[in-house]
Amino acid sequence: MTNFNTLKRLELPKLRKAMKGLECTLNTPVCNYNSATVVGCHINTEGGKMGGKSDDTSMVAGCSDCHDYIDKRSNVLGQNRATIEELLFYTRRALTRTYRLLFDIGVIKV
Repeated sequence: MTNFNTLKRLELPKLRKAMKGLECTLNTPVCNYNSATVVGCHINTEGGKMGGKSDDTSMVAGCSDCHDYIDKRSNVLGQNRATIEELLFYTRRALTRTYRLLFDIGVIKV
């Protein structure tokens, strides 16, 4: 059985590059809908190590405001910080949306 805690973090530069400029898939209450600010945002999954980031397979396309919102870096627009339930909802939905977009534009092929 694979011990996932001992695996090296998976970094995918081409996937990171493909995220830039996509539409925001997080669409939190503070979304700025500006694709020019969209980058790959790592979401908290079991791949994350203490003080480190998750694998690049755990990225979603997010605008700068949504990225701040899910990383709890600021109270954008005076909103309260996201609850765990909100984080789970927005990040799980965004993961599905992001991978659907990546399939549709041909970045991911099966």
